Amino acid sequence: MKNRKRLIFILCLPVLQLSPYFSFGQGIEIQTGASITNTGAATIEINNGGFINNGTYTKASETVTFSGATPKTISGSSITDMYILAISNTGGITIVAGEKLSVSNTLTNSAGTAGLVIQSTSDGATGTASLINSTTGVSATVERWMTGDLWHLISPAATGGETVADFVDTTQNDNLIARNATNYAFASYIESNDSWDYFKVAGISGSLDVSGKGYQVLRATGAGTGNGNTADNGIVSFKGTLAAEDKTTGITKTAATGNGWNLIGNPYPCAMDVKLFLENNANVAAIDPSYRAIYVADITNTATYGYTPVNFADNPDLKLASSEGFFVKSATGGGTVNFTTAMKSHISSAFKSAVIQNGFNLIAESAGIKMGTSVKYIPQMTAGLDPGWDAGLFDNGDDVPLSLFTRLVEDNSVDFTIQCLPDYDYENLVVPVGITAKQGTTVIFSLTDVTVPDGFKVFLEDKVSGKFTRLDEQGSIYRVQINADSNGTGRFFLHTKQEITGIKDGISNHIVVIPLNATQHNQGFGIG
Repeated sequence: MKNRKRLIFILCLPVLQLSPYFSFGQGIEIQTGASITNTGAATIEINNGGFINNGTYTKASETVTFSGATPKTISGSSITDMYILAISNTGGITIVAGEKLSVSNTLTNSAGTAGLVIQSTSDGATGTASLINSTTGVSATVERWMTGDLWHLISPAATGGETVADFVDTTQNDNLIARNATNYAFASYIESNDSWDYFKVAGISGSLDVSGKGYQVLRATGAGTGNGNTADNGIVSFKGTLAAEDKTTGITKTAATGNGWNLIGNPYPCAMDVKLFLENNANVAAIDPSYRAIYVADITNTATYGYTPVNFADNPDLKLASSEGFFVKSATGGGTVNFTTAMKSHISSAFKSAVIQNGFNLIAESAGIKMGTSVKYIPQMTAGLDPGWDAGLFDNGDDVPLSLFTRLVEDNSVDFTIQCLPDYDYENLVVPVGITAKQGTTVIFSLTDVTVPDGFKVFLEDKVSGKFTRLDEQGSIYRVQINADSNGTGRFFLHTKQEITGIKDGISNHIVVIPLNATQHNQGFGIG
């Protein structure tokens, strides 16, 4: 049966059953409240239009074919689940940002990387399209929206279709990558010496052909010759074949020289469930158990110097967007990290959201730099290491002006940025605090996001002055004038108690901060 007019389903015709062959010249639109139900192996050909699903599309064993030469879109407000999707039109199909498409049987695309585009228009939760399919070797272009004034961690969701020279070539795509006279603002991470390996302007080489590999990038306008700023917001795109099956990537910890930080990323053209990633890799010896988390770019958050750990304690429901990169810390000897199809998700988080739990964040501020460390009280936790809940501090050996962390109550000699403790016996869980700071600076301690049981208070103890300062009250601070550098631990402790008996709360303005090992990272790229 042929129908060369646009087919629109409205409430007065709520259900249409299809079999065995339909050809639509102007596309298909299912309006809100209406539906299409396939009853068998129908063939639906769309040869001059798109597919708009605002209602219900129920698949059976049909084939939906896009043909012709006119660019088309798959859009709508509903998740669309097709059985077989075949793309042959030379104008290409764009899965519109926010649209969610699943292909449960076979997806084919004979029109090359331009034949299937997965669109991204913002960094919000619905700013990027999502595709879940199980067919390997499908050519596509996957877009990733980026703000232009910040460095981003990315990972190609389509690989093997372009060289690095192609990726930064503005005549071939809209990837406007910043650069100076020597380097592009595009780099991989070298675990063995904790440095960035920037691609060179002269003699650029390499291919984006490794699924799950991560990179750092800064987007710019024009030919890519300036500092990134908000006017440079836009997309970068990856061209190649889509990852559809289980993937693995190797991580390393180089003896003597490396700290074990490896930059990897979500290899799929859809979101990745972080909880499932951590659970799947919990039984893999590759990731250091004191750092069983993913460390995502949150460069606007100076309290983490740009890398925020996400684990079961911090944000267990995070769904990491397509093409998002992140760090993991390898255990001694390295190994393999798994990405599985079970981790795929159509739900994407607008990056990172708070999880309300008993606990607090301790903040240290100096000269406009803020660093933070979290203590959480959660059922079934222990005073020792709880892999996947406690998260070690991102430390790649760089010298930084300020760092803050805690040690476990049952110390394992690792610096932590998230420490999880049991939600009982609060008064006996005394948390050691470590800080790195330079001589002659002022450090101000405070608390944020305080949620502790009624009647309890949070105190910072200074063993040198012998004083306790209550910090859980709004506006409370502890100001420290640093007079000397020294090495060691054991100066500051956090107490969650009902009262500090016999000791007057107060603030000492003349104390010595004990620096520990330098931590965090340096982006290390100057645009000239």
